[in-house]
Amino acid sequence: EAVAIEADLLKAAAAFQPQIAVAPALHNAEQKRPRAPSA
Repeated sequence: EAVAIEADLLKAAAAFQPQIAVAPALHNAEQKRPRAPSA
C-alpha cells in the first residue's frame, strides 16, 4: 500500500513538475554518454 501511495505522490509531482519525470532520463543519458574511451 505504501508503494501505491508513493507512486501517486510521484504522479502528482510529475503532473505539477514535468522536469521531475524528465530528470532521471537525462541523468541516465549522462551516465551512458562515454566521457573517454575506456576500451
